Amino acid sequence: LGSGTDSNPAHCHSNALFTAPMGNEYGAKFYGAAAISRFLWDGNTNSGDWMGEGCGKCWKVTGSSNTGPNQGVSTTVVLKGTNICPTGICNENGKAHFDIAAPGFDVLEYSWSNTCEILEANEIEGFQSCGRWLIDNQDPSTNCDCSKFNSPVLMAGCEHFYSLKWDNPSVVYEEVSCPSEIANLPCWEENGNGYPQAGIPETCMDPNGDPNVVLPFPGSPPPPPVAPPTVPPPPTPTNPPPTPTTTFPPIECPAGYETARWTWYISYPKCCEDQPHYDPLAPTDECTMYNGCAWDGDFAYVGNRPFDYVQNTDIIAFFASSGETFSKKIIRVYSPGHDKTVDAIVLDTCGDTDCDGCCTENANTGGGYLVDMEENTVVRHFGALNEANGLVCWQILPDAEYDAGGNCNWGECDGSAQGGWDCNLNEYECENTCSGSWCPTSPPAPTDPPVTNPTTASPATTTETPIKSPTDAPVTNPTTGSPMVLPTTETPIRSPTDAPVTPPPTTDPPAPPTSDGDPCCTWDLKTCSLDPWCNAADTNCKTGCGGPFWLDVSLCPAAGVAKGYDCTDTPNVCCPGLYCKVHSQWYHSCEVAPSWKK
Repeated sequence: LGSGTDSNPAHCHSNALFTAPMGNEYGAKFYGAAAISRFLWDGNTNSGDWMGEGCGKCWKVTGSSNTGPNQGVSTTVVLKGTNICPTGICNENGKAHFDIAAPGFDVLEYSWSNTCEILEANEIEGFQSCGRWLIDNQDPSTNCDCSKFNSPVLMAGCEHFYSLKWDNPSVVYEEVSCPSEIANLPCWEENGNGYPQAGIPETCMDPNGDPNVVLPFPGSPPPPPVAPPTVPPPPTPTNPPPTPTTTFPPIECPAGYETARWTWYISYPKCCEDQPHYDPLAPTDECTMYNGCAWDGDFAYVGNRPFDYVQNTDIIAFFASSGETFSKKIIRVYSPGHDKTVDAIVLDTCGDTDCDGCCTENANTGGGYLVDMEENTVVRHFGALNEANGLVCWQILPDAEYDAGGNCNWGECDGSAQGGWDCNLNEYECENTCSGSWCPTSPPAPTDPPVTNPTTASPATTTETPIKSPTDAPVTNPTTGSPMVLPTTETPIRSPTDAPVTPPPTTDPPAPPTSDGDPCCTWDLKTCSLDPWCNAADTNCKTGCGGPFWLDVSLCPAAGVAKGYDCTDTPNVCCPGLYCKVHSQWYHSCEVAPSWKK
């Protein structure tokens, strides 16, 4: 990103794939930009390479993952045409082609105008992080590391494209009206038919920014100071009072730990009227001051997660003034005031743009770091939200020391972990995000509901009410699945009001359904693959497409629940061949029997 010229063009960060709003009319997971082929640019009329009729139009594009162990996962995105893809590279014999703007995935030998590394030299490692993905090695878990970006917008765009697992797949597309989130992004006309020279609108750096705020170009010097006022200011007192600062009683952290400011946030605010957990008597600050309803259940590093997952998973939003992120790593938090340790997943960060700089302000009162703990995690382990206050100790747990209680596998639970770190974080990520099978390595610990009454000692008091830290607008569409509580060093506090519910006895899972209808390649027993070739034959499905099942999905009624979806309150509505698997007393999901999971 920079001022840009015809010979050195520039591209806004916000053109990278970003999370589409929940419930959008197109069912899209991401919105983004693409260079389009001549067919979409001007209908193959060769009208030139500047401002073709397709420039600024949007298309709904649906494709399926075609690399890695969980192929056939369908995803819809909406793309805005912002450039032409050169003939000979993207023309595809006169057909449609979308070259998606994906930070880090640029292949230099096919890039005709790559100026990113010149305009933003501090992001060179990020821009080079995934350019050889599936080129030098066909293992999709290698040759890509989006964490090398400094910009959270570029990092998210990189991770979103990587999550699609699209290796030049065939897609289904249709032209649509541009959603407002894309239509409002800066374009040629909005910049006076030229490249911006004095600065860039905030929406160029962040799709959720303010279009009326102008920022300096990345890496440019700060703007010159404003001329002093003509009216002299009042005289400064000889001994002005000191500026008040927020201070907290010091804490002593064990060796290997850092100090951080400790706050809390609510991922699913009860003041959101469109949510099933809406409480008309709930405080409205999260909704009116911190944009809580716009991002409920959304997390910067994994997208959206369902309410029951958030209730039962230990989650941290981590922010560092230095820019460190620790995306999806395990953070160990120790509170000396409670003498208690909690291990949680870093699923989110904190966004200064959402709260007028509160993230940096909070971090600077805690040694440059902010540990923002999700509401349910606080209450589950410390009893009440106001316990998360002051300072706390933290360290990142080495990957080898993390025990998720199981591993992800696409076979018969032979003991090996497959799918990489993301798939092995917990049962939900394995079975829903990665379409694998969760193989417990030890009996699961009981999952306790959040408690309402604290039973632990109060921490040291502070001199000022903590500054609230919302999380940044992140990214993905929800699915329901198995939650998980990460291990702690202390027994969870049990609710005094709820007696444990004994899960029903396990019955023999059903056998694969049979019929005389037409089978197809399916991953969830309710929908067929979008690829006709995969649906042409059993061998195509299971060998070439990686599909696990060749079955007649018409056997599943319209109200039937597909594989991996919640059946806690409706145990008898799973699609034929599935059974309602009990994960805990609070969560069940429709699953296939291990005996025929092939």
